[in-house]
Amino acid sequence: MKSPSQANLSSTFGSSLALVTLTFIGLASASVTAHAQLLVSEDFDGSGSDFLDGKTTTTGGLTWQVVLQQTGYPQGTLFRQDGTVLESTDSINVAFLPYTFEVDKVYDLRATITSPGTNWISLGFSTSDNINHSSAADGGYPWVLARTHASNDDVVFWNGPGTAGDTVGTDSDTDGTYDVSIQLDLTGTIAQASYFLNGIQLGSTQDLGITSTALVGDLPGFGFTRFSGSGGNGSIENMSLSVVPEPSNLALLAGAFGLLAALRRRRT
Repeated sequence: MKSPSQANLSSTFGSSLALVTLTFIGLASASVTAHAQLLVSEDFDGSGSDFLDGKTTTTGGLTWQVVLQQTGYPQGTLFRQDGTVLESTDSINVAFLPYTFEVDKVYDLRATITSPGTNWISLGFSTSDNINHSSAADGGYPWVLARTHASNDDVVFWNGPGTAGDTVGTDSDTDGTYDVSIQLDLTGTIAQASYFLNGIQLGSTQDLGITSTALVGDLPGFGFTRFSGSGGNGSIENMSLSVVPEPSNLALLAGAFGLLAALRRRRT
């Protein structure tokens, strides 16, 4: 049995440790908050009769460049300001946003793609401003394909470049609405990517086989590709690019909360 002095000492130590832990949580939370930042977003709140080309993004001040994926870069007309993405049987359209990425950051690129039809709509980081995501020469790195198909995969994630990289995570959910997200981690020597569908990670975090520094040099921006083929129109409801907390900060924060929970259990 503890003496009163021992009990007081234990209580004082526990309170002091709890105070230190709470202070640490505050600092860790501030660090996480400081790193969480919306960079670019598009709400697609314009008119379906107006081309997306030339529109300024909702936040971030970038200008959409929509072109036919071919030499000469003529204007593409499949992407509209209300998010409608028309079908086309004879052309690939590219909706591109120029952006300068930086090493030592984790980027989250996400969008909601709805009823894309049997011909693909893709989203990804771009190795070319005339992007065809499936092409290794001017494609995505990393990226995701989405479509609505009765018998085949509807969502496919790729490491890149283009289809030269591994396929990571496929899904045959045919409900026609896909919340897709790609997290590109440039904080380590080798670039990594994680892929999410409707908030659930598919597969494991992937090494992209290229250094973060080299990948930053290969990425002039990000955007969408509409592949050619029949199958009906699709739509994009929103799109955003953010910097998210670094994994190390999240791990520190989780550890601090775990320590505080242990202290509470001990005191009860």
